[in-house]
Amino acid sequence: MTENTFKAGDVVRLKSGGPTMTVTRVGEGAWVGTVWVSWFDSSNKPQSGEYPQEALELVD
Repeated sequence: MTENTFKAGDVVRLKSGGPTMTVTRVGEGAWVGTVWVSWFDSSNKPQSGEYPQEALELVD
């Protein structure tokens, strides 16, 4: 079983680039390894999504 790498409140980015995002939830149980995030797009509209933790990296 994979352990969670991130916690709510962490600031992350896709390893392939893109906007900084805030972790809002991390998966538990059958959802371990899934990270839910929120961010603002270029027109300042809120967006959200979910990604596998392996696709994300912490932003300093």
